[in-house]
Amino acid sequence: MKKLLALAALASLGGVALQAQAADVGLGVAVQSDDSRIYVPIDFGDAWRLEPSVRYLHSKSSSGGGSFKNESFELGVGAFAFLPLHESVRLYYGGRLAYIEAETTDTSFGSRNSIKADGYRISPTVGFEYLINKHISIGGEAEWFYADVDSSPDDGFFYGADQKSQGTDTRLVVRVRF
Repeated sequence: MKKLLALAALASLGGVALQAQAADVGLGVAVQSDDSRIYVPIDFGDAWRLEPSVRYLHSKSSSGGGSFKNESFELGVGAFAFLPLHESVRLYYGGRLAYIEAETTDTSFGSRNSIKADGYRISPTVGFEYLINKHISIGGEAEWFYADVDSSPDDGFFYGADQKSQGTDTRLVVRVRF
């Protein structure tokens, strides 16, 4: 049920973006080595931005007789208002909402056990953006996040758990508008 609600909310926001006639659409990436988000900024003039995003992480580790594989997928959307500070510099503020799905697999000692999780992340966010020209910008943002992810085992080996986390995050983002 949680998945359906999250996807319905994201789809409705995406539908609003598709109906906009005078929007500038682009592509953005977080350029830090520990972040893999891809953004689709949709700017509505100089007033506000709707920014869907996607993130995929994959990692493997091994030691002794076993190995672990972690995968996570995040589908999100952000909504921001602009505050021009200078001709080519603007502040933006708002928030991001994301649906998270993850799986951890343990293949220790010839067995295969996994745990699946899903949940959400909400992040009030503030950032700045330097417009190099009308098509390219570079900026930084900071957010406080709260994440709530519930997990359940698929084979009875792991126990299900609720994971709630909060903290701060920063990123450097490059955006190109078409």
